Amino acid sequence: MHIRVKRRPMIRVWTFVIAVVLVLIGMLYQKTMKIEKYQYEIETGYQRALTELAANISNMETALAKGVYAASPTQFAKLSAELWKEAALAKAALAELPISLERLENTHKFLSQVGDYAMSISNKVALGHTLSDEERNNLLELSETAEKLSQQIVFLERDINNTAALGGKSYWSALREAELSGDVESVTDGFTELEDGMESTLTLIYDGPFSDHILDSTPKLTEGVGEINEEGARGSASTILQIKSDELGGAELEVSNMPSYVFTDKSGERMVAFTKAGGFLSYLINSREIGEEKISRTDAVEIAKRYLDEIAYTSMGVTYYEESRGVLTINFAYIQDGVTCYTDLIKVSVAMDNGEIIALDARGFIMNHEDRELPTAEISVEEAQAKLSPYLEVQSFKPAVIPTSGKYESYVYEFLCKGFENEKALVYIDVVSGAEADILLLIENENGSLTK
Repeated sequence: MHIRVKRRPMIRVWTFVIAVVLVLIGMLYQKTMKIEKYQYEIETGYQRALTELAANISNMETALAKGVYAASPTQFAKLSAELWKEAALAKAALAELPISLERLENTHKFLSQVGDYAMSISNKVALGHTLSDEERNNLLELSETAEKLSQQIVFLERDINNTAALGGKSYWSALREAELSGDVESVTDGFTELEDGMESTLTLIYDGPFSDHILDSTPKLTEGVGEINEEGARGSASTILQIKSDELGGAELEVSNMPSYVFTDKSGERMVAFTKAGGFLSYLINSREIGEEKISRTDAVEIAKRYLDEIAYTSMGVTYYEESRGVLTINFAYIQDGVTCYTDLIKVSVAMDNGEIIALDARGFIMNHEDRELPTAEISVEEAQAKLSPYLEVQSFKPAVIPTSGKYESYVYEFLCKGFENEKALVYIDVVSGAEADILLLIENENGSLTK
């Protein structure tokens, strides 16, 4: 007896399976093609960024070379603006490459300094001064460095195009993967040579935020002061937060130009930091929620004043303050012999529900405070006032020290003035040169007072 097996359903199953497999293969192929296209676009972007970087730096080299011979303020301002633009474009191109900026720190610093330095001396020329021989030599040396850097990038670009695939991958793919894994030695020879070539570049000291004296600056208050250990900092932290030492978590060492021990309480709401050198309170943060306002601004200011005296930040005067969401933040500046030193700044925040100090930032004070020898005024208050705009009405004045953009200082007369529609302005006249050092607008409203 024979039994007939019906095979048609089985054939249909296999037909369906094969069809599904073919569809999946097609989808996988399409996905692979899309990935390859995407990969191609990414790597083309890397190559384009490298080409643009070389072009930007070449343009910088040309503008710097012209700047050596520029004589008029107009021409120098034009070249400075061009340098600023090309340096910004070069930094943007550098940031697009699949290698961390930490590995190209010297190159990035050079690009930042070039535009900033050119703007700094452009401002000098605009004030009627001429460039010194040193400044012209600096421009010439920067031009030579830019030329060298541009050539190195061109050579790097050529080498990348001639490099055989690394482990079956393109150069850019291998570099990106190596950067993610941290093992970049095998694929970064060109960039390493590029960075190494920037180590011996010119040291620039000028009035600007990328000056070497700013990038390498150390806090003045902690200079030459002995260090405290972690246990000493822990004791200070428990005193400030008014809790037991064992209620604090482990210390974290904040690595910066102001190394500090940082402690957090076990609730995670409060954090406090003390400088490793000298053990100065650097900052304090309490992130608790603020309740209904119960104390006045006058009382809050007095609480902040007493607190600074208690923690040995003395001779501090109130400058401006602002209230927001039940917290009054007061700016204090150091007072030296009647002179307000706006450089030595401490910010204190007071909770208006119970008067608790919930934030303090003394880093500006720690960075800048020192015993100053203030220069002798070369012009009188009356002579300084005569330099003000005729559209301003002087309401008061006082001597002050203000920071410049390059973290230098100017000893000035500060004039509080009234302008159009009762708008208030602060005008600063340098007591030595008589130059108008700065102008700030004073904004006063129901939330407090601040400047811009």
